[in-house]
Amino acid sequence: MSEAGLSTHTDEWRAPRGPESALACGSRAARRALFSWLALGLSVETMTRGAAAAVAAAVAAAALLLSSPLAAAAAHERDGRALLTACEAGSCSAEAEAEADSAADSTRGQVPVLDVGPLLGADDADWASSPRATVTLERLRDACERWGFFLIENHGVDASLLAEVSSATRAFFALPREVKARVRRTRSNSRGWADDELTKRLPDRKEVFDFGHVPRPHLGAEEAANRVMDGWNQWPDEAAAPGFRGAMERHYERMEALSLVLTRALAAALGLPPRALDAAFANKTHTAFLRLNAYPLLPRGESGLGISRHTDAGALTVLWQEGPPALQVYSGSKEDNADGGWVDVPVREGALTVNVGDMVHVWTGGACSAPEHRVLPSRSAVRYSAAFFFNPSYDTDVRVLEPLRRSARQAFRAVNWGEFRRRRYEGDYADVGRESQVEDWLM
Repeated sequence: MSEAGLSTHTDEWRAPRGPESALACGSRAARRALFSWLALGLSVETMTRGAAAAVAAAVAAAALLLSSPLAAAAAHERDGRALLTACEAGSCSAEAEAEADSAADSTRGQVPVLDVGPLLGADDADWASSPRATVTLERLRDACERWGFFLIENHGVDASLLAEVSSATRAFFALPREVKARVRRTRSNSRGWADDELTKRLPDRKEVFDFGHVPRPHLGAEEAANRVMDGWNQWPDEAAAPGFRGAMERHYERMEALSLVLTRALAAALGLPPRALDAAFANKTHTAFLRLNAYPLLPRGESGLGISRHTDAGALTVLWQEGPPALQVYSGSKEDNADGGWVDVPVREGALTVNVGDMVHVWTGGACSAPEHRVLPSRSAVRYSAAFFFNPSYDTDVRVLEPLRRSARQAFRAVNWGEFRRRRYEGDYADVGRESQVEDWLM
């Protein structure tokens, strides 16, 4: 289908002419079914009879569904099955096959995989007029609302850079303990190496190395202008870790650019202008930091988790990981509510893992809920990862976005990011009692 075939996809959304014109325009389930049909890249007349029947059935069913959570889940399963049926009949494009795979994953209770190439290949001002970008945005919204966790492919990060990150990460954590301890983080400086972090007052079985944004890169780390609330960057000597700093700074810059695109995509997926959140992040105003993790083998006879269950405090987390799968996400609201189960997040070659954090939870009024996740102990091999935490500026007051207030599931008092971040680090560094949670700001 040409781009002209999507000319009716506007903020007001009107069903196109044809067999599917009976769709209820205000129904997300109906829109999702329509996008599934569009993803096939074919008109009904050019489909095989079986494929056309499958898609028509999914569209008709979606139009009748109510907008309850159960109905939305049923719609997702129906249009996923329709896509699979069409592809099995040999009547779908490469894009539709990827869509079908993702729909099948979600239907089977697996973390979805998104191809974000269509978003990177066009300016965000052109996403609304691009059929492929529009489908990707709809899938992004669905992934954020249903899971808060997803894998991304075709993300534009070179495999050579990820290989460099892997090599540099392994080399750093292999250094003698006394060398790493020279850049140990402290109560007043959250950046550097540590092997004693707490999560929910429980010790993690991991080592970390953190570094973050530098307001004035042309000045040295020791300059007062580069000492922010989180502290200042500490780097091992080049002689001890040759090439380590350069590799990490290159990766940081690439994650920074990708995270900004993903934040704009999330805004667009929610029906907002793509740059609605730019004031909190763009032009180097963000307070992102990158964390390297090493999870050693769990000694025989011992127990514990690599990281205990938690939600991420910031906006988005973009994760590179390698080694045996150990990351899990809770499929319900919270484990305390016993309304879901722990689902493995796969380690997929070349893919990155993304999850939304507490600040997106507040901005969307709980529609995109920050998911609880944890890391199982390593029993077969040491595991490595690099997590980029994309966080807003310290002075950002995060509240439910005005256009989303009417559909918000929860109401929050304004959350000042700087204060929230300070409280969370205090709980990471030492046992200060109950850890601050975003629910503390509920109205």
